[in-house]
Amino acid sequence: RTHPQLRMSIGLGMSISTLLTAVVSTTASCNVMAPGINVAYDASSGTTSSAYSETLPLLPAGTAAVSYGPPNLCTSTKSFDGMVVVGAPLSVSPSDSYFAYSKMIKGSVEIFLDWLLTERTPRGLQVGDQRFSMRFEWVGDASSKTQVTPALAVATRGNGAHFAMGGYSSALTQYAAQQSFADGLLMVSAGAASTSVFTQNNLTFGLYPPAAVYHDNPLAAIAAAAADVDANQPPASAATDSQSPCFAGGGGCLASLRVGFIQADTLFAKSQCANGEALGAKHGFEVARDGAGVALIVTIPKAPTDTNEVDDALRQLRDAGVNVLVGCTYLSTTKAIIAALERLHWSP
Repeated sequence: RTHPQLRMSIGLGMSISTLLTAVVSTTASCNVMAPGINVAYDASSGTTSSAYSETLPLLPAGTAAVSYGPPNLCTSTKSFDGMVVVGAPLSVSPSDSYFAYSKMIKGSVEIFLDWLLTERTPRGLQVGDQRFSMRFEWVGDASSKTQVTPALAVATRGNGAHFAMGGYSSALTQYAAQQSFADGLLMVSAGAASTSVFTQNNLTFGLYPPAAVYHDNPLAAIAAAAADVDANQPPASAATDSQSPCFAGGGGCLASLRVGFIQADTLFAKSQCANGEALGAKHGFEVARDGAGVALIVTIPKAPTDTNEVDDALRQLRDAGVNVLVGCTYLSTTKAIIAALERLHWSP
């Protein structure tokens, strides 16, 4: 299933420059090969299946497709030795849930291509003594797990792409990466951080830090501040109720802190909180636990509409003695949490 040149180069540990030259030079620039393996996501079971097809998968009528960069080598860019084409799924319609994030990704790529093809000297991608032009092909994924795999297949196989790029969100890229791997294409993710996206195959790479370490530095900073309090604790007479527990004894500031976690119900957010217990232990925090002795992580919707649901989740953490609250969330989730903290008169 993997392009023979690509498979060989990975096995031999070729440099990316050699790999690029091999892939571009062995792909017909004017012949689009539509046959390939189509990966399909089944929403009812939450699983994927794959099957070889002589044709590209079907997309809903009206699905948008956007190109950026010079036309193909058959009509222009004669000053270059080749054209590198990157195919990607993206939420390109204003009604898509991830449109705002996707617009930022698309804009960043356009700025890069403008620089690469018009301002850089010499223009284009320099590979040895050759120069390559570059074009991006996006196909609308509707911010949908069921549409992201066919969108990627159409964007890549439908345009003779040499590489794939992931769109926004770990949840979508989890499945898009299966499609690019099935077609033997190296993918770089533009908007995914969940480790599971990248461990499922050896052709998917990312630009973000792993989601599991997002809270490492913030917890380290809190631990350092608490340790500083313990090292420079003011006289007991200076302690007030408003300064408890850090200034009021109880074994010291750091020892008094108990961490709890609240997460949005998404792959990305859960990937952040999944490592919470280990990060808490790493920095010397006590981690709040439920009745079964498991680290206490409560879950709410990404964009909560039921205030009681958020209040109840926070009460679990408050009743467990949490005074350091870690949120594995999004803006919409955080706003709901802050409003609930106000209602509960609780300020961990």
